[in-house]
Amino acid sequence: MRTAPRGAVFLMGESARSFWSIHLPHWSAERVSLLERYASLLREANARVNLVSRKDVQYLEERHILYCLSVAESGLLRSLQTLTDVGTGGGLPGIPIAIAEPQLKVTLVESVAKKVAAVEHIVQALGLSHVRVVRARAEQWQGSYDCVTGRAVCPLPEFIKMTGHLVAPRGIVVYLTGSRNPSERRVRGWQVRELAVRDIFPRSEWLAEKFILVAQRS
Repeated sequence: MRTAPRGAVFLMGESARSFWSIHLPHWSAERVSLLERYASLLREANARVNLVSRKDVQYLEERHILYCLSVAESGLLRSLQTLTDVGTGGGLPGIPIAIAEPQLKVTLVESVAKKVAAVEHIVQALGLSHVRVVRARAEQWQGSYDCVTGRAVCPLPEFIKMTGHLVAPRGIVVYLTGSRNPSERRVRGWQVRELAVRDIFPRSEWLAEKFILVAQRS
């Protein structure tokens, strides 16, 4: 008989609600319902388009959605108005952030047409009117945003080289990484500080080795 991989998380119904109540006890049932719907839509889309690694999709809630929500739960975004998520893939981290922070106008940037179409469908199905999806390469996209986000696109210095022109004069880059490489914390012309995700979600063992890097022009 086949068994689930050690540590696998298959969350449906009451199990999903229990997971979110553990990590986000202050969230309303309505917002948790949006997260659950997003997870369902992302899994459906992922069967057709590679948005999340298929070997990792069973861990979607913890390793992807909750991880991305650490940005919102950190408090970094509360006074901001605009955010762009570059290389959004399946809408990560942009869609979880948009669910958590409905005051933000969120732009999801992706260069692959199939991914753009899939994410547009997800955004429409969730009714996220404050979110738009655009097909563009980071280097070609223009705009000025309070926050630019990315996750596992490339090392932070390279990410800032690609996206720095999108950051408003007093804006920030927020980057999710598991890297401990000191070179990721050094970017010429930028001050970089580190937040440990374990301080935001202490009950997740997997997230204990993940970080949020926050960069601002010096």
